[in-house]
Amino acid sequence: STTTVGIGHVRRLGATNPSRFAIFDARTDRGIYPIYWDFDVDTTWEYGDVAVALRWDPERIDPGERKDIVTYYGPGTYSIPPDTGLVLIPPTIDIGGVDCHLFPDTLDYLLLAQNMSTTGNPCDSVQVCIELPDGIYFIDTLGTISPSRDSCVYTEPMLLDVDEFGNAPFLLWIDASAYTSDTTVVIHSSASSVTAGFVPTDVYDSLFIPLISGEVPEVVNMSPAGCINCDSVMLSVLIRSVNPLDTLSIRFSINGHDTSGARFNPVSGRYEFSMSPLTNGQVIEYCVYNLVDIYGCRADSTCETITVDLEPPHAANPSPYYEPVADPVSPITVELVDTICGIFINSLVMEVQGETISWPDARLHWDDVSGILTYTPFSPYVGDTVRVCIIDVRDNATLCGGNHLSPAPYCWEFYTDVEPPEITPILPVGGIFTSCPDQEIFISIMDRNGVDDSSIVLNINGSRFTIENPELTYNSSTSRLEFIPSGPVFSDGDMVTVSVDSACDSTGNCIPFPSTFSFRVDISPPYLFGAASPPPYGFVPFLYPDINVGITDDYSGVNPNSIRVSVDGVELSWPHLALSYEGDLLTISTAGIPGFTPSSFDTVEVCILDVADQVMTFLADSHYCEANSLETDTCWTFYIDAEGPHVDMIFPPVGSVIGCVDSPIVLSVFDHLPIDTLSLQVRITTRTGSYLYPWGNPDLHYIPPPSPGDTGQIVIDPPPSYSSQDTIDVEILSLNDSIRNPVEPPRVWRFYFDAEPPWATPVYPLDARVSHFDDIRIRVQDAMSPICVDSLLFRVVINMVDTFIFGVDTMGFHWLAVDSILRIVPWEYPTFPELEDGDSLDVCLIHATDSLDFCNYNHMITPVCWSFLMSLSGPTVRLFSPPNGSVISCDSFAITMVLRDGNGIIPDSIIFTYNTTGYTLSSYPPMTYENDTLIFPIPFPLSSGDMVTFGITQAYDSLYNPLDTVVFWTTTVDLDPPVFGSTYPADGAVITDMTPDISIELYDMIAGVLAESLYATITVGASFDTTISFSDPALIYSSTDSLVTIFTDSIDGFHLSGGDAVTV
Repeated sequence: STTTVGIGHVRRLGATNPSRFAIFDARTDRGIYPIYWDFDVDTTWEYGDVAVALRWDPERIDPGERKDIVTYYGPGTYSIPPDTGLVLIPPTIDIGGVDCHLFPDTLDYLLLAQNMSTTGNPCDSVQVCIELPDGIYFIDTLGTISPSRDSCVYTEPMLLDVDEFGNAPFLLWIDASAYTSDTTVVIHSSASSVTAGFVPTDVYDSLFIPLISGEVPEVVNMSPAGCINCDSVMLSVLIRSVNPLDTLSIRFSINGHDTSGARFNPVSGRYEFSMSPLTNGQVIEYCVYNLVDIYGCRADSTCETITVDLEPPHAANPSPYYEPVADPVSPITVELVDTICGIFINSLVMEVQGETISWPDARLHWDDVSGILTYTPFSPYVGDTVRVCIIDVRDNATLCGGNHLSPAPYCWEFYTDVEPPEITPILPVGGIFTSCPDQEIFISIMDRNGVDDSSIVLNINGSRFTIENPELTYNSSTSRLEFIPSGPVFSDGDMVTVSVDSACDSTGNCIPFPSTFSFRVDISPPYLFGAASPPPYGFVPFLYPDINVGITDDYSGVNPNSIRVSVDGVELSWPHLALSYEGDLLTISTAGIPGFTPSSFDTVEVCILDVADQVMTFLADSHYCEANSLETDTCWTFYIDAEGPHVDMIFPPVGSVIGCVDSPIVLSVFDHLPIDTLSLQVRITTRTGSYLYPWGNPDLHYIPPPSPGDTGQIVIDPPPSYSSQDTIDVEILSLNDSIRNPVEPPRVWRFYFDAEPPWATPVYPLDARVSHFDDIRIRVQDAMSPICVDSLLFRVVINMVDTFIFGVDTMGFHWLAVDSILRIVPWEYPTFPELEDGDSLDVCLIHATDSLDFCNYNHMITPVCWSFLMSLSGPTVRLFSPPNGSVISCDSFAITMVLRDGNGIIPDSIIFTYNTTGYTLSSYPPMTYENDTLIFPIPFPLSSGDMVTFGITQAYDSLYNPLDTVVFWTTTVDLDPPVFGSTYPADGAVITDMTPDISIELYDMIAGVLAESLYATITVGASFDTTISFSDPALIYSSTDSLVTIFTDSIDGFHLSGGDAVTV
């Protein structure tokens, strides 16, 4: 096909330049450039045409980074502006790079102007103008740059027929130095014609100009390198480039041969080659070359070499090797071999005589050429045998880890022999004591090369013995020298010094100086010394005394492990918590003896059963004698008296209350041993002070017991002064018996002194007026002593006349001990009268005493009296307003009455009844009660003729006496005035009587007429006018007849003449 089927922008308008570009023949499912494309086309396509394929290779994007891939491709259509007919088509130009320079930088910028008129008219003198952006300039064919920023040319041809093209060429030059980054510039082009009807047209052409810095690609890293310990390996190359790489040009080789096995890893950003299997000793050289970016910036080829080492290093040829050496600081050498990678000496770990040594160490030297490791000690080897081990060492392989030494560890031994025989005493051990007068002596003389027994000389306290003497033998198999005397040769207390003066080994190494040790001979046993504590037949003042006895030995000392004693038949052997031995003193702590439970006055027997000295007694083959032991048991007895004096107070008894001030204080004393009176000290403490009575005080006396087993007495006479209601503490501060046992508890006693009489407080009834009472109560108390109930006398006087006395034997007398209340119930007294309203009662507690343990009782000084009045009548009511039976002319009013009681009214108890409905102060707030006055506003208006009934139906006084009587009152409402009836003479009548009696019917149906309210006026024409009232004799009212009568003849000045008009 010769037509354009598609137009796309590869680098213009900000499009992202693809990594690969290909044109496909869809019919053959392969591109025209298949070597550059590795994407298989879908063979099911039925479209039989060519296609364009673009590819962008993978790129690494950091977290948060954005990468936009922009492409333009689609059908190539251009819409023609209506009625213009002139179309301007810019050229398609791609700017890139060649040999690391901008190319092309000189542009043949050819614009095409086409006449697309729809009317068929040609256009003439078509002119095309362009305007250049910064960095692009016009040049001529000689390369001369024009400073002008715009230029215009006529098309060739200038006259364009319909559909005909005209060329408008421009020669442009790009100044690459004007751009510091990739830049897209816009070239503005316009076309115009002188032919009428053709409108000028504009085109803005975007041109992408890349920045070519000249920096070539760089191979940053090739991995791995050097020696490796892997049977397979991933070779990788990291390439850094400022500009995108021309990935189609990169070539890789392995050992001089190109490879297509490289793959790009987008995760690591590396080109990778996988090789396997690898063989030991294999050498691999891999290279990258022809490295160029898309602008032709080319880098040199780079290569790296690796060597495969799969075998471990080994050790060989150690020296010295299982042989003796005379030099105690002989160097040690060993060969460490690895033929491929060599030894990584920093990994060395070895061991010499148990000491771990790691590289680096000043004692180690490594010769990398010969592979010899040398160890030179700073000090002689310890002991004969020297063991050396190479624990571990690695080769220089880096990848997959170094190969470790095999076999490992690699060990060998050698030994040194420069020492004389070693001499060690076996028996007896140096510094010990022995109890044998014929003590055998054994000495170890040892050398690995054997001992020359003829060289042995043994010196015992200056006597020299050789192997020729019968007492001295040497056993080479056991390396033991034995001295066995034929009889006793040592005495008690001897210090024996043993010395090996000479001994050599078979090689002639002799001891440089004598080897000496000593022991001592102890044949005598331990013995007791000094006075025991407690002494024989002595007394101790406590139950568990410590028993002390001196035991010593002249030479070897006492062996505590041999101690065995008995206390009161209980045997104890060392070690025991109850036994201690220090400084030749044996202490038996009786408090720690199981089963030893003494009491006062017990007899205790102590026996030392066994004690031995500390001579050496044990060896496996019994070459020592037995220890020297105490020759006989030693026993003695002592006595325990662990109780002090027992004291009790006889008088006053403990806790008693007394009322006498001059009675002596007496205490009893008991002890099996005599009392030490000099230790006696008594303290008496009262409320007012403390009094000390030491022995020698004339008021302190001691009366010894009359015979053993009896009690003595301590007497304080006279005692100190007491205050009223006093608490007295008697305390024995100190008192010992003859062996200083202190007084036993208790040591303090208490009694009380009471000089105050009882007092009383009325409890019930306490009101001045009472309506009733069940009993009379009074609380009778004493500060210290109980009340003597038999002493209580209570008097009741009625109306100051009738007197009744109540005592403990009287009916109605009750004593409530828990509350200390005397309760009098008068009604239980047979002759006590019934009380009436207004009776007065005077009541008194007239006698009471307390109950002391000793001495006189305290009497109540003044009777306690009070009085009250019997009030048995309830409240009274008096109506105040309106009067009972009254008639009132109000439709609303308040009822007022007086409710009174001498004991006061309980307001909440009042019930006011109005027309059968009861009201209280709480249920009807308008009702009030203050100052004995009750005011009740009626609850709703009344009508004329209504009659109301009201009264107080309930009320209690403060003593709960009810209302004496219930009274109801009534009142009637009259809201109508009096009514006039017939008159005489009648209204308008003509009469002939000159002094007529005038009568008027006047009546009221409810309240009646109030006659005193009557007034009448009589007028005779203009000559006479008078007013008369009910007080005038001329006017009378008869309530019976409801008739008002006026006697005119009784009116002064009244006179009628013919024709007079009378108005009444």
